[in-house]
Amino acid sequence: MRVGALAIGLLAVLSAVEASAGDDADEMKRAEQEFTRGNWEKAADILRRAAPKLGGAARRAVAFKMLGLAEIERRQIAEAEAAFVQALTADPLIDVDPNEDTPKAVALFRGVRDRLDGRLSVTADQPAARLFIDGIEQGHLPTVVTVKIGKRRLRVATDDGRFVGELDNVIVHVGRLLKVVVKLKPRVAFPSVSGEEKRIDGTLERNAKRVIPPEARRSVPVVKSRKATRTLAIVALGVGALSAVVGAVLYWAPAAPEKSSMLAAEYEREKSSFNSSLNAGVVLMAAGGGLLASSGILFLVHREQVLRDKQGRFAPRGGTGVSVAFRF
Repeated sequence: MRVGALAIGLLAVLSAVEASAGDDADEMKRAEQEFTRGNWEKAADILRRAAPKLGGAARRAVAFKMLGLAEIERRQIAEAEAAFVQALTADPLIDVDPNEDTPKAVALFRGVRDRLDGRLSVTADQPAARLFIDGIEQGHLPTVVTVKIGKRRLRVATDDGRFVGELDNVIVHVGRLLKVVVKLKPRVAFPSVSGEEKRIDGTLERNAKRVIPPEARRSVPVVKSRKATRTLAIVALGVGALSAVVGAVLYWAPAAPEKSSMLAAEYEREKSSFNSSLNAGVVLMAAGGGLLASSGILFLVHREQVLRDKQGRFAPRGGTGVSVAFRF
């Protein structure tokens, strides 16, 4: 008897739930019809009754958003904002469509969304770890932070950079505290290419021998500064040495003409040729000296870049890829 009574009671409850669901569905159809026809007053009246009773957060969010849009058409801005708050509370990922909704409705909805926030309590399974939310550092863990609602990307890395963990789809709800535990994994290492520039957490890193994590591969263009500096130094050294040798030969090799052994016209030609050789030798030796000095400076620059990379110092991005910093 008791089993039969329980079964009858359960059937009665299910029937009532199904009837209520059917009534809610009918109410939403009526609201949609009135909304489509532009009967904002009737649509708003129906939605005020039906939206809070709808089952499922997504359905409630859609109903409250529709109510907010109807209130905007009725020029009831305060009521529209309240409806949008209810919609975002039910589903923080709901949004308006700029192609279908009016610019005023889009601006009001997103303004309301930007004012709403929730909280994240984040911990990690490794000590001395820092939290980044959407690429912005939030400090060391454990921590509790207040963030805007919606989908957020969390990244946690230890201070020494050996362990990292990421969560790409963390949903923050209005006024709720979400507890998140991030499990860190060792970084997968790969050998970096000589002279590459890579960006890690907003930091530009140039280090030929440092092991760099895979996420840095999508960073910035490659600038082979050390190789370019060394090549320029070698070229300047070779050209400078050759110019100096040729200049020395032109300056000291020719003998001065003797006026007594030749005619006056021939003597003038020989003298002019001798002076030209001397002048060319001086010019070439001066140019060679300048190139040799330039090659020395370039070798110092190259040495500084090698030392900087070995020490793990970060080089700034430059237009030529060459950065000079001398320490005395």
